[in-house]
Amino acid sequence: MATVKVFDQTNKEVGQMVLAPEVFEVAIRPEILHLVIRAQLAAKRAGTHKVKTRSFVAGSGAKPWRQKGTGRARSGAKRSPIWRGGAIAHGPQPRSYEFKVNKKIRTLALKMALSTKVAEESLILVDKFDLPEIKTKLFAGVAGSLGLKKALIVLGDSNNNVELSARNLPGIKIVRQDMLNVYDLLKHPQLVMVQGAAEAVQESGYLLCCAFGQQDRDQGRCRGGLQSEGHRGQRRAPPSPEADSRRPPHGSRPRLQEGLRDSCRGRQDRILRGSLAMAVRTLKPTSAGRRFQTVSDFAEITKATPERSLTEGMSKKSGRNNQGRITSRRRGAGNKTRYRIIDFRRDKFDIPGKVASIEYDPNRSARIALLHYADGEKRYILAPVGINVGDMLLAGESVDIKPGNALPMSKVPVGTLLHNIEMQPGRGGQMCRAAGTYAQLIAKEGKYALLRLPSGEVRNILATCIATVGQVGNVTHEKVSIGKAGRNRWLGKRPKVRGVAMNPVDHPLGGGEGKSSGGRHPVSPWGKPAKGQKTRNRKKASSRLIVKRRNEK
Repeated sequence: MATVKVFDQTNKEVGQMVLAPEVFEVAIRPEILHLVIRAQLAAKRAGTHKVKTRSFVAGSGAKPWRQKGTGRARSGAKRSPIWRGGAIAHGPQPRSYEFKVNKKIRTLALKMALSTKVAEESLILVDKFDLPEIKTKLFAGVAGSLGLKKALIVLGDSNNNVELSARNLPGIKIVRQDMLNVYDLLKHPQLVMVQGAAEAVQESGYLLCCAFGQQDRDQGRCRGGLQSEGHRGQRRAPPSPEADSRRPPHGSRPRLQEGLRDSCRGRQDRILRGSLAMAVRTLKPTSAGRRFQTVSDFAEITKATPERSLTEGMSKKSGRNNQGRITSRRRGAGNKTRYRIIDFRRDKFDIPGKVASIEYDPNRSARIALLHYADGEKRYILAPVGINVGDMLLAGESVDIKPGNALPMSKVPVGTLLHNIEMQPGRGGQMCRAAGTYAQLIAKEGKYALLRLPSGEVRNILATCIATVGQVGNVTHEKVSIGKAGRNRWLGKRPKVRGVAMNPVDHPLGGGEGKSSGGRHPVSPWGKPAKGQKTRNRKKASSRLIVKRRNEK
């Protein structure tokens, strides 16, 4: 149980108070706090926005001019959205943004918000707040003595002198104990509670009433903290034991966590889980392009902006060479990005690095992790599955076999999953760098290590080459559906034109009357066989290292 000191208005200690662990020491689940805050803010939205559709715009329904013979485009009516002063198509209409959150979830969120303040040591208990008159200067002196800058003050009973004296101070908000809510608790860094209010909050069932009252106040019904219209301004008292005894019998008196799972079990936040794959988010089908579109939820991303010293500018080439001629078709445009400098060599041996953040990289499908090394240097690496912010990673000859550590394959046990694998010692990782990929070490013989690659190929690599333990993160990248052509254009990918749809001058398969198949086997624009023709040089030196080709059965 946590014990908090109690002060008076002059910041002198006058006692102590023991906090109930079932209210002030609850495990934090960010997804529940996020849900309740979202519901609270959504209920406050007015939703009164409205535009005029064709039904509400004044004007005739007749055509402005005849359909043919004028030389102008045909037009149906002046009320059309394309006309100046016309209607608005698909504009906003009055609606309600409210959505329901269960009472137990609201109660649990209040407990989590209070537990957060206790964990951060930002809870201040005061025996009472009392001012002789309404004067901002008097309250500013009390706030200064307590060291309050941006604080939420919770009073037990309505105190007109205190509430009116504090309303002009920026950063200070006064609420009564029955007006307690999650948004205000998390918005203000400091929480000041009168001792009587803290004792009332610890009572069984009181936070449940606060959750109900906040829900009703958000919806504009004011049912939780105030009485009916005839008694406006009088505070409703908390439920008494006599009132509880008059309720229908449903077993024992309800407890705050009745029916909830233990806080240490069940679904944890994705950032804290780490071992599970990230999710793919399906969008609402508000248009044809979004109907089958899915996106990553980016739950594992912990930092939005990259480390500036590890990025460099990247100009658009659009598939052109130094003479301006297109050498790679179907490339061009795309969003402007900066290149992240990735450490594929992992050559900082025996120097521990701490994972500072996991970031998005627009230039690759995998996520990247920022490492802060003990000598002060910072580097990016590919983020494997299972690493979290705060983990310590190491590269060297004899390091632990855990995700993110790098070592020569001669030191890796058989059966280990690897990524970012070198093909030549010191050249840096070249294989298994895309999202979700890995190679498995299946044998070691002499100076070579035998790997099974993602394509199915089995290949020998020098055992002195360095590889990183684990599987590349962002495993569900392959399940993302592009959904529309525009997303590929954002990535710098231009449309693909079939050869049979071109003219004879542009492609060997082009031309012909009507729909033609091209009249020959599929070839490239330069006449090379495009499907099934073997193009690998039989005399290539590395062919002797391939034990099994990827397409062999």
